[in-house]
Amino acid sequence: MSTQKKTKNSVGDLFESWFGKARDSASEPDLGVSELKATPYIKRKGGQYSAKERLVLNIINYQNLADEEFETSHFYHKNKVIELAFYEYIKDKPRSEWTFSEVALFEMAKNPTDYAIIRNDWDKIQRYVKEGHARI
Repeated sequence: MSTQKKTKNSVGDLFESWFGKARDSASEPDLGVSELKATPYIKRKGGQYSAKERLVLNIINYQNLADEEFETSHFYHKNKVIELAFYEYIKDKPRSEWTFSEVALFEMAKNPTDYAIIRNDWDKIQRYVKEGHARI
């Protein structure tokens, strides 16, 4: 990986740059049909691997969410197809030496278990917004 400025998302920014995508906050999927995401994992003391942090798919738009339906929502449009790159976070290793260990194409509709979990979370967030429990 390059010696980009160290920010929390610098690896994700690098992944996007490989596709010729400049950093932005556009509401459309990065590649028009798919969103680009990079996510770290860590090796635990027992030798098992786990996610280092939650993978954020979208920032919530509280003004529009209450009126949306999941299948036609901004969230689903942007994230129904994700090109997902995994890399191992190694604290004492320079970022320039990190590598992507796997890249996978995730199609939400073709993964019914994940789809159900994501849909349930989206419904719950929408309900909180409608009930006035979400804070802007």
